[in-house]
Amino acid sequence: MAKVRDKKYDLREIARRIEEVKKNEAGQPAAFEGFAIHEIYSILDSAVEFHPEIPDADKQRLIRKGVHTSAANSEINAENLLTQINQAEREYLSVRPSNFVLATSISVAFFAELKKAGVNGSAITFSRQLPANFKRTEIQEDIEKVIEIKNAHRFTQVRVSVKARTNASAVNDAMFNLDYLRGLWNFLVNQRTRVQFLIGQQKPRPINQIVLGPIHTLHLPKGMLATEEFWYQSQDLQYDRLYRISLIWPDVRNREAKIRRKLNRISYSKEIVRWFVRYVRALDSTDADVSFNRLWAVLEQLSQSPGKYEQLIRRVLFLVDKDERDYCLLVLGHLRDVRNGLVHDDRSRSEMRTYVFQLKWFIEQIFRYHISMGDSFESLSESCDFLDLPYSVNVLQEKVALYQKALRFRK
Repeated sequence: MAKVRDKKYDLREIARRIEEVKKNEAGQPAAFEGFAIHEIYSILDSAVEFHPEIPDADKQRLIRKGVHTSAANSEINAENLLTQINQAEREYLSVRPSNFVLATSISVAFFAELKKAGVNGSAITFSRQLPANFKRTEIQEDIEKVIEIKNAHRFTQVRVSVKARTNASAVNDAMFNLDYLRGLWNFLVNQRTRVQFLIGQQKPRPINQIVLGPIHTLHLPKGMLATEEFWYQSQDLQYDRLYRISLIWPDVRNREAKIRRKLNRISYSKEIVRWFVRYVRALDSTDADVSFNRLWAVLEQLSQSPGKYEQLIRRVLFLVDKDERDYCLLVLGHLRDVRNGLVHDDRSRSEMRTYVFQLKWFIEQIFRYHISMGDSFESLSESCDFLDLPYSVNVLQEKVALYQKALRFRK
């Protein structure tokens, strides 16, 4: 059931404002002043909490439907506005999910052993070419108007099957599941590289070796287009550089399977999966400033320290070897200053790509911690509280002895 997320969002004031910008009379189709209503939609997007099954891709549509129905029926107030949004939510949830297939590609050289993977109920199928029935002929002209595709025949083609109630939800879910798999693969591949230099006039390229191809289309299970809409990567990538994961495939496949088995035993695994997706999307960008800011958000969440710099640094240092702790403290302090410069002063630095690699290394350490130790805790919060314990073995032993004395006293 849809509800107001927080008391700070006064639905009465929002309803009053909608009534002010409404141009229609009761019983007429809803009409509003242009910009003003879009600003209100954005506020409602933050103010209203929907059923967890409803993806972000569809929430804005339900908000608009609720506002329009409320405006057409009567004078808008907080009660009937929330009632109509709830009605839109119920109608949405009453629709049975349908089968869809997202057709896309990844920057990997295809090889015979790369066939199929299962992720969150999705079957992800890899092939050298899309099957003949997955045609884009009807929209090819439109695609060519917005993006030039070079070497498309070299990409590994990917089909991701999902069940969803809407086209937008299907694309959202399919991309999330594929990006989770890419997140695991890139996590394993990226650890092999501590730094990467661009020489001369080379175009910036993502740190990830395995990125999405340029075009994504949604199909019905038999291959026909589900919609003439298409989605595309806007940044100029060097798609002639395909990664030959086949050279390390047995190792990557085995380690991926081990990580997924371990995550299945962790109570907060959904949160870790979500941050693997954020990690891979951060490193997809060719803009090092963008990658850095997005990675910093990942580090804050994995350490449960948003906006708490001292806590974040202390918790990350818990994972570092004693001999490296003083140096890592310097690096983390430097990365904090870089982040503050980006956020508060819009100040980039010439070596930003190097700083992304430094930040990436710390994130990989904390991912490994959660993967190996996560099943020992009830929640992400508890696992991060563990990182607040003293670094020193001697101090920990003293604490244990003290707590044992306390237990004996209480008994």
